[in-house]
Amino acid sequence: GLLPENVHLTRGERGRAILYTNPCFHNPTGILMSKKRREEILAVSENTQLPIIEDDIYRELWIDEIPPYPIKTIDKNGHVLYIGSLSKT
Repeated sequence: GLLPENVHLTRGERGRAILYTNPCFHNPTGILMSKKRREEILAVSENTQLPIIEDDIYRELWIDEIPPYPIKTIDKNGHVLYIGSLSKT
């Protein structure tokens, strides 16, 4: 999964970057990002001024439990753009 200590590596040679993530049922791995990991990723994003696109298209696939909260719900500084899908067309 996405490791907070490696987020700084996403910066391009020109210093521009956006972090794109699927925190629930990541495609293609199916990994679910933990609450702690979501908090860590947001903190690193804020510290490095790296915007996040949170594609939470699979969040509604939860059946028996309440799905984990989106990263956007703890974003107090506008670093996260929350979307429900990013079309491949």
